[in-house]
This record gives sequence, C-alpha cells and structure tokens, in this order.
Amino acid sequence: MQPASKEEATTGPAQPQLPARAKSPDQESVNADPSKSEHIPITPDQSGQTLVAATPELQLLVPAYFYPAGPGLQAWQRLMEAASKMKMVAIVNPSSGPGDQRNADYSSILPAARDNGMRVFGYVSTGYGKRRLPEVKLEIARWVEFYPQISGFFFDQQLIEARDVTFAAEIRDYARQKIKNALVINNPGAMCDESYFARGVSDVTCIFASFEGFNQLSPPAQFRQYNPSRFAALPYQIIDAKAMREVVSDAIIKRVGYLNISDAPKGSNPWA
Repeated sequence: MQPASKEEATTGPAQPQLPARAKSPDQESVNADPSKSEHIPITPDQSGQTLVAATPELQLLVPAYFYPAGPGLQAWQRLMEAASKMKMVAIVNPSSGPGDQRNADYSSILPAARDNGMRVFGYVSTGYGKRRLPEVKLEIARWVEFYPQISGFFFDQQLIEARDVTFAAEIRDYARQKIKNALVINNPGAMCDESYFARGVSDVTCIFASFEGFNQLSPPAQFRQYNPSRFAALPYQIIDAKAMREVVSDAIIKRVGYLNISDAPKGSNPWA
C-alpha cells in the first residue's frame, strides 16, 4: 500500500465520496455512480434489517492515503463528516510511514480528525519479515513523536507463515509501550497461520486485500473461536452498487468486523 504524494493531491485525482449515512446491504443504492469516487467505504446500518440485526457490526477501515491538501483535503473533510455518523478507523501514510520529519499538513488535519471521532492509525511496513526490529521500532517512535493524535498502528506486509509470530509480538509490545492500549492492525492480506491469532499479536488482522476472490474466502473452522472484530478485509475494483452490497453481505456472513470497499479501476492505486 503506497501513499498518495502531495503532488498527486495537488493535480487532483478523484477522491472518495463518502455516503452521508451508512446504508444496509439491501437498501436501494450505495453511492451507485462509481464514476464519482475512487473509494466507497460502506457499513451496514443498525436499523433492524434481518441480515444486519443478527450479525456483528461492521466498522470502516479506510486507507486514507490521500494528501491533506487540495482535493485530498476535501476528501479528509468528507471522512471527518462521515466519522461523526459511523465508527471509522483511518490509516494514515505520509511517506510509506511517518517520514523523517513532521509534516505541517498532517499535523493540522490529524487533531481535527480525532476531534471528529475518527480513530487514526499510523502506517508501518514490516517488509514481510525482512525489516529489522530496530527499523520498525524507529518508525513507531516517530509516529508518536510527530503525530501524537494517533491511537494505533497498521502494520503492513505481515508474513502468513508462523515463523514471524515472535517478531510480530515484539512489534506489538513496543507499540503498546509507546501508546497505552494501542490498537494494532496487522495486514498479511490473506489468511495467515492461526498462531498469530492465538498469540494475540494484533487486535485485528486483515485477511483479504485483493481485487478478486472475496466471495471464495472461507476462513478455516478453527478461526470461528475468534470474535469478528479480529478480522478485516480490503476488497477493491468493486465496480458497482450491486457488487458492493454483495461484498457487505458476504463480509457479515464471513464474520469480518472491519471493511473497506474501493471501486478504483484496474491499473490505478486503490489506496490513493
């Protein structure tokens, strides 16, 4: 997941158009015109619909990788408006991480995002186990120093094999030293070894991040012992409202607690 640059924000790529109110999967339309946005994060309304009423609540997990200036600032403003109406976590990524110094535009937008009820998480790549622990710790420390408004971390590129569990646990422990009770989200982007869940190396694990195959995702039976809030999914290239409603319904059935849906077309960055 790569961030959008300041230059991209200035030239004005399409930005996410958030719904004014969350809608349930069987409502008539969910931002039905995909030409108006690159991301359409949606969450079911707790209004007593049969499907939703019997299942856990979905929360939005938004890769907010658009720079907070120009059109990107407008996207942030729409996110903040939506955050006042629904539960939302926004992943912030100034420079494939916090960068080497504080950015004035992010320093301006993040307090406002927090004050509007948004939980803001700092992006850190773990490099599929190839990055050294001191490197990862340095980025965690920089996040806390530069942007004290964050309340957790999104650790990208987690290995799926069990051999990286101890590394992941050490990262989690350091994150919680820097921020008390920090929420930790890990992203292998696919089903990973159950030991990551059993060891509790993260609060949430993203088990899907792809443009195809979400309907075929079937977590093994042993994962049903874990609360749906432990699972996230980031499907993209979901091009119309009908497909989006199907994804939302599928996510609930599959016991996914955090969801973002992007309609970014093939060949574009679904996170920018």
